[in-house]
Amino acid sequence: MSSFSIWEIEDIARYFGAPVDPRMGKEDMVGVLCSFISDCPQKWLPRMLCTDLNLLKTLSDAGPGKAVGFGYNEQTSVLELTTLLDSEVSDDGSRRIWMGKDLYSLVAPRIDSVIEEARSSGKYELEQVMMGYLHLYGLIPLDRFLGEVMYDYYTYKGGVDFTDFIMMLYDNPVVSLCREDDEQTGQSYLCSPCVTDPFNVIRARERYPQVKGYRHFTVKDAMEAGEGYPYNTFGMRSKYGSRLVRMLRSLGYSGEGLETELHEIWINSQGEGSGDSMEDLYFSVTQKMNEIGSFEEYRDCMQVISDYANHTPKWFLKGYSAAQKNLLWIDISSDEEKAELNEGFDPDPEATAYARESFRMPQGSMQQLALPGKIYIPHIGLDDPCPCGSGLKYRNCHGKHPN
Repeated sequence: MSSFSIWEIEDIARYFGAPVDPRMGKEDMVGVLCSFISDCPQKWLPRMLCTDLNLLKTLSDAGPGKAVGFGYNEQTSVLELTTLLDSEVSDDGSRRIWMGKDLYSLVAPRIDSVIEEARSSGKYELEQVMMGYLHLYGLIPLDRFLGEVMYDYYTYKGGVDFTDFIMMLYDNPVVSLCREDDEQTGQSYLCSPCVTDPFNVIRARERYPQVKGYRHFTVKDAMEAGEGYPYNTFGMRSKYGSRLVRMLRSLGYSGEGLETELHEIWINSQGEGSGDSMEDLYFSVTQKMNEIGSFEEYRDCMQVISDYANHTPKWFLKGYSAAQKNLLWIDISSDEEKAELNEGFDPDPEATAYARESFRMPQGSMQQLALPGKIYIPHIGLDDPCPCGSGLKYRNCHGKHPN
C-alpha cells in the first residue's frame, strides 16, 4: 500500500470503510488501513462490488497461490488495483489472477455467506440495474441518475421506504467507483466502466444540441444491459441483435469468443466515425474473409453490423440510437454513390491474416449533422470489375463461383 499516494490511500480507505483520519501522515494511514483489512474482513467484504465477490469466490475455490486464467475484461478488479490480489496480463488482454495465503485465510471462510447475503438483500440485482443504466447512457449526471432514473427501479420494487432506498443507492460501491466530477462545471456524473474517456463524451454531446434530454429506458432494459459483465452487450433480444448473433455464429464464433466480438461491436458502435473505429466495428467480419464465399455474403455481413450499430443506444446521443435521432447514421446499402472500399473483399488467406492492416473504410464515414452519413459498398454488376482487384470482370472472377 505504501506505493500509493496519500490521496489514493485515503480513497482506498474510504472505499473499504477503514477509519482513517485525513489528518494522519501517510505511514499512519497505511498502518490503519492494513490493520483494518486484516482484522475486519466481516466489515469490508460486504462493501465490495458483486463482481469482486464472485472473483474472490473463484480464487478461494482454487486455493491460495493458485492462478486462475480470465479472458478479455473491460475493467480491472478493484482488488487488483489495490494490490490485494496478484495478477499478470498477457499481450492479448487475458489475465492470470491469484490470491495470497494471508488474504485467503481472511476471505475463504466468509465468502459464501457474504455472497448469499448480497443475493438475498437484492444487492446483486441493484448493481445489475445500475450498471445496465450506465452502459445504456454511457455517462449521466449523478443527481439525475439517483433521482429520476433510479426512481423507476424504486417503483418497480415497490414497498421499499424511499429514504432507505436512496441511502442504499448512495452506499452502493457503483456510486463511488463510477463517479466522475467535472471540475470546470462542478457537475458530478456516473460513468460506465466501459467508457474510457468520460469527458470526451461530455464534449461530444455539445456537438448534438438537437438531443435535448436523456432517453427513457425501462428497468427491463437496464437488467438486459447489465447482464453478463464484462461482456455486456445491449439489444441481443431485438431483431437486429438476433441477426448479429446468427451472423457471427455462421462465421464460426462461439462461446467466449462470440461474447467478446459482440461486446467489441457494441463498444465500437459508440464512435463518431474515425478510420480506426470503423475498422474495429467491422473487424469481426474482415478477419473472416477467407470463410466468406462471395462478395454479396460479405456485404450482407457488413450490413448486419451496420443495422445493429444504427439501432443501438449511443452514449453521444444520451441513449438514443442513430435511427431515432437521424444522427451518426451508418449506410452501406446505397447504389447511387461511387465510393468504394480501398481494398474490398479478398478471400485470399494472406489477406485474411492481415485484414486489419489492409482493410480501409472511407474517412469521415459517420456524419455529425442531422443528415445520414454514408459508407458505401457499391452494387457489383456481372460485367463490372471484380472488387477483389484481380482486373477480371465480376462474372469471370468471384461472381463465377459465389459459393
